Amino acid sequence: MKNAIQDSRAKAFIRRIDRKIDMVERHNGYDLKKSGSTRVGYVRYNIGGQNRGLYQVYVYGDFSDPQQRFVNEQASGNRGSHCLVNPDDENAMRYAVSVLESSYDQK
Repeated sequence: MKNAIQDSRAKAFIRRIDRKIDMVERHNGYDLKKSGSTRVGYVRYNIGGQNRGLYQVYVYGDFSDPQQRFVNEQASGNRGSHCLVNPDDENAMRYAVSVLESSYDQK
């Protein structure tokens, strides 16, 4: 990764996920994979632009989103659903982690 802040923030988010996840560096973030399986999601920390200071979290496949914070982007050609998470919002962080974990568990 070109930016150490982006890298360390993304890894800090991923460490919160209580699952055995393989991380594959991609586009200044990480693809998250279940060992020997398909991708579960993607996490990136934005250091600039419109969403500066927020995590961009994608979840692929089936997942549980009771608060409906994730927007389905498959219609626009992107794979999965995404939401933005403020790292200062502990509840939002916990929620995004739980959604990623539910995707992991359903794969």
